[in-house]
Amino acid sequence: MKSIFIRITFILYICLFYFMKVKGSNIDTTDINKSNVIINEYNNNNNNINNNVNRLIKKNNKNKKLIIGYSLSDDLNYYNNSNYNGFNNNLDKDKTGTIIWNSIDILLVPRDLKNLKEIIKIAHSNQVLVSLMVSHNEIQGLNVFMETSIDVIINQVKELEADGVSLYFKIPVDVNYKLKVYNFNQAIKRTIKSSHFSVSLPLKFGNYDVQTISKNCDFIIVNAYDLESPSDFASPNSNGILVRNNIYKNWIIQKSIDPNKLILSLPWYGYQFKCNKINNSNNNNNNNNNNNNNNNNNNNNNNNNNNEPYNIFLSSCKIDINSKTKVYYNDIIKYKNGFGSGYKTSMELWNINSRTPFINYQSDQNGDIYQIQYDNAKSTLYKLAETGLLGCAIWRIDSVYGIPNVEVRNLYNSIDRSLFGNTFNQDYISF
Repeated sequence: MKSIFIRITFILYICLFYFMKVKGSNIDTTDINKSNVIINEYNNNNNNINNNVNRLIKKNNKNKKLIIGYSLSDDLNYYNNSNYNGFNNNLDKDKTGTIIWNSIDILLVPRDLKNLKEIIKIAHSNQVLVSLMVSHNEIQGLNVFMETSIDVIINQVKELEADGVSLYFKIPVDVNYKLKVYNFNQAIKRTIKSSHFSVSLPLKFGNYDVQTISKNCDFIIVNAYDLESPSDFASPNSNGILVRNNIYKNWIIQKSIDPNKLILSLPWYGYQFKCNKINNSNNNNNNNNNNNNNNNNNNNNNNNNNNEPYNIFLSSCKIDINSKTKVYYNDIIKYKNGFGSGYKTSMELWNINSRTPFINYQSDQNGDIYQIQYDNAKSTLYKLAETGLLGCAIWRIDSVYGIPNVEVRNLYNSIDRSLFGNTFNQDYISF
C-alpha cells in the first residue's frame, strides 16, 4: 500500500508540474526567478529570437543594423510629405524636411493615434515595419496576469496589420515587470509568429534584471536621455562620454548583454535653462567648490566656473530656479542660426567634456541669458560610432518636422547603418 501511495503521489506531482508549465502565466511573481520552467523556456527561445531579428533586416541592408524612429505625430502630411525623398543634391534648401523612409527600418508609434491605420499603410508602402508602443503608464495599469489586456493589444496589432509591440519601462521599477515581459512575449509569439517584441529600458537601469529581460525579447531599446543629475548648473541631456562608458561597462561587460541585442535610443531635442545673473557674475569660491562634485558626475561646461563674465559666450550656466523647459528642433534651429529678432545668439558652441553642443542667447529686452543643451548630428554620431550595437532609435524623428532640409539631412547622416561597426571600440576618440 505504501508503494502504491508513493506512486500515486509521484504521478500527481508530474501532473501538477505539467499543469504549471502549460499555465506559465499564472506563476506567482515572487517565484519567477526560481521557476525552472520559465528559465528553460527563456533559453529555448533564444534561437527563435535571433531568427526574428534576422527577419527585420532589409535585404539591401548590408550592415545588418536596425534604425528605429519614434514618432508621436498624427499628422499625415508628415508621413506623406514628398519634399524630401532621400539624399538628393538638387534639393531646394528652403523646403522643410520630413521623414526619410529609406533611413529607418522600424517606425515606433503610440497605440492611440487617430490616423494609426493610415500611418501603418504609408510606412509599409515605404518598406518600413511598424511597432506599437505600450507606454509606462499603460504597463503600470496592467493586471499581473494580463490575459485580457494582452489580447486587446495583440488584436489591435492583427487588425491594423502592424508588425510588433514594444513595452516602454521607466524608473521606478514596475513590481511585476518580469512576469509582464514574459507573458507578453509568449502571447505575441504564439499568436503572431512573424511579429517582433522589444522592451525599452533606461540607460541607468537600476533594479531591472536586464539579463532576464534580454532573454525574453528580440532586443532591448536603451534610452540614453534625460540623464542629468540634480545640479545647480545646466547640464547635457545625453552626455556622450557617460553614455558610451555606461553601455560598455554596465551593459556589455558587467551584465554580459550581447551588443547585438541592444538598440541605443538617443534624443533629438534639448532643454533650455535661464542663467542666473548674480551667481554667474560674482566670484563665489564657496559655491564653486560645493558644485565641483556635481560637475565631476555630469561633465558640465567649463568646470562650473563662476568667474565667467555674464555674456552670450559663457559656458557655465548657474540655473535660475524652476527655469528648465524642454525645447524641440524648430526652436533650437531658430536660436542656432539667429532667425528672428529680439535677442543675440552665441550660435552653436561645443562642450568637449560631454561631447554635446549648446547655445546661449540673450534677450534684448531685459538682458537675461538662456542656455540650450541639446544633441546634434555630431553628438549623435559620437555616441553611436564603433559600438558594435544592433542599431539605434531616435526619440523622436517627428521632432525635426518643419526644419530646413539641410538640417534634416545632417541628422539622418549621423545614424547611418555603416557607422556602428562590429565591435565596441573603447578607445574611440573624435572631435
